[in-house]
Amino acid sequence: MKRKVKNTTLVITDPCYIKNSLTATMYIDKPTIYGDWSCFCYIGDKEKATEISKEWNDMYYKFFHDYNFGGLNETEKEKIYEEYKEKKKEFKEKNTYGEFCSDSGSVAVYDYDTLDEKDQEWIKTHEWCACIIPDYSGEFEYVIETDDDGCKSAHIVGDNFFTSQSGF
Repeated sequence: MKRKVKNTTLVITDPCYIKNSLTATMYIDKPTIYGDWSCFCYIGDKEKATEISKEWNDMYYKFFHDYNFGGLNETEKEKIYEEYKEKKKEFKEKNTYGEFCSDSGSVAVYDYDTLDEKDQEWIKTHEWCACIIPDYSGEFEYVIETDDDGCKSAHIVGDNFFTSQSGF
């Protein structure tokens, strides 16, 4: 079901992180269909996000493989991890509203302004767990897609954003 808002700051996160906001406006609360993962909220439509996510996937999978299976010592691992963090920061600033994770296997969209101050502060200090889309006007919805191989993926899709899994 599509939701529509005007001039609303949206928060996309796992609902398990919202602990103090019993009366908050929650627009979406759905299972991720495949458990715990991290996700980027790309600026732009699905087509643009799909293209940009290929760049991310290439970088992320190379890092993940090298770090975990590359036979590196701790010093080498630390070095490539620091390089990865810098590349990730640059990539996020250029291409996304932010990222979020779904540790409990659910994803939710809230009106940030209706959250309790404690939850708002937590979100600000845990930017990898909750994505803020400021002053959003338009429609958005939860979508499950199935690719040509039969693999399913869950997304929050808006007029100028598209979420896509970015890590494990």
